[in-house]
Amino acid sequence: MAPQDPGFRTLCPTRWTVRAASLQSVMQNFSVIQSSLDSFADMAKRDPEMSARCTGVAAQFSSFDFLFGVALGEKVLKLVDNLSKALQHKKMSAAQGQVLAELTIKSLALMCTEAEFSNFWEKLIEKQSKEDVAEPSLPRKRKRPCRYDEGSSGHFATCIEDHYRVMYFSAFDMAIQSIKSRFDQPHYKIYSKLECTLLKGAAGESYTDDLSSIQELYCTDFDSNILQTQLLILYSHFRETAVTPALMDVVDYVKSLGKPGQLLLSEVVKLIRWILVAPATNATSERTFSALRIVKTYLRCTITQARLNHLLMLHVHKEACDSLDLELCIDDFCRESEHRRNIFGSM
Repeated sequence: MAPQDPGFRTLCPTRWTVRAASLQSVMQNFSVIQSSLDSFADMAKRDPEMSARCTGVAAQFSSFDFLFGVALGEKVLKLVDNLSKALQHKKMSAAQGQVLAELTIKSLALMCTEAEFSNFWEKLIEKQSKEDVAEPSLPRKRKRPCRYDEGSSGHFATCIEDHYRVMYFSAFDMAIQSIKSRFDQPHYKIYSKLECTLLKGAAGESYTDDLSSIQELYCTDFDSNILQTQLLILYSHFRETAVTPALMDVVDYVKSLGKPGQLLLSEVVKLIRWILVAPATNATSERTFSALRIVKTYLRCTITQARLNHLLMLHVHKEACDSLDLELCIDDFCRESEHRRNIFGSM
């Protein structure tokens, strides 16, 4: 690879929802990958299996369908990646996630136009002419399976551009429907209504519809009249800050009140507990599994469970660790045993 060529990005084997950058690096290094595969196939002639693999991958790179799929995947996943990364923030709430999902759906819908496809097709044909890629062609007509036969012979595109146009719009429709199905779940809507009731009440906005929705589920678990009064008290605080409160802002404020203040906002505390018992995003807990592979390396394969737990706590809670007084930690470490005091001394 030449120094001016951009580098490759690794492909994640488990999460394809954050791989737009990887597909972009493939598009930018298309000719480099093709030449590298040919070189690998020549060098691996003594190994028939490896040579066959390199030849097979090179054949895929020379087909127009592969180029079309990589380019379309990059275009779709750019917007989906942006949503995925935003939803993984540890302070993300369900109500905010719903807004972000709707914005992403609108952005994807803007890509489903004839003008956008024409622009995409022109750039793709220009890319194909520069690379060692075959010309686009229509697939062989195949008879529809009997289980799908409805008495018609099916639709076959007569134009190459029409054939790929169908796949283009289908990819964006699938992405839009996947996002909608994820955020249109009944339980998620109730969870979002809980957050909207709390946040709108703290911001002084109308939350009548949201409150009536959660009343149908929780019924006698809380007193709606007292809740409305306590939300008014909450609004009196956040009105002075002149900042639209987020979920964690409300949680931190209620925590700072202590027990007497929480008794004053007892129904609000119930609402917060229902929200926090099932967080809107589990990205924080998933990062613990990612950290496990970073902490427990192959060189630390004999680490004990207690030491592993301690190292993971330090790795996960980095912000809290940075605020610790190291001298006090060292003093506590030495005071735990006489042997340590004899070696390290004490403050």
